[in-house]
Amino acid sequence: MEVEKRAVELFEQGYNCAESVLIATCEATDTAQNGVPRIATALGGGIGRMGDVCGALSAAAIAIGLAHGRDSAKEARDPAYERAQRLYREFHRIMGATSCRNLTGFDISTAEGYQRFHDSGQRARVCNAAIALSAKLAEELSR
Repeated sequence: MEVEKRAVELFEQGYNCAESVLIATCEATDTAQNGVPRIATALGGGIGRMGDVCGALSAAAIAIGLAHGRDSAKEARDPAYERAQRLYREFHRIMGATSCRNLTGFDISTAEGYQRFHDSGQRARVCNAAIALSAKLAEELSR
């Protein structure tokens, strides 16, 4: 199954955006999944549903770090940083924004705002697109 489809499938099963991207990317790249999805849970909804940096984008950056991060302070950061920058730029270019607030047009940090967002159908349209794109980019940049 394509990583994009798998990530959206996981989202539709109840995982949040960040968890979905990280699980699907780890599966697709045969990356160890110790701590996944726990490591991504708090990132959903733009960090704890605060509407900031998209959780799917954040999880893609974590996947890149798992693949190209360093194990000691003496190792270079550049392999991970360069890929994370490419991820961010491409996500922004395609989606037009990087924060949940700007992507969805809703303030999801309140119960009322989240309910309006959920009822609007934006969750399926915007979040599914962000999740699929983040998973695709994470897989490509993690190799």
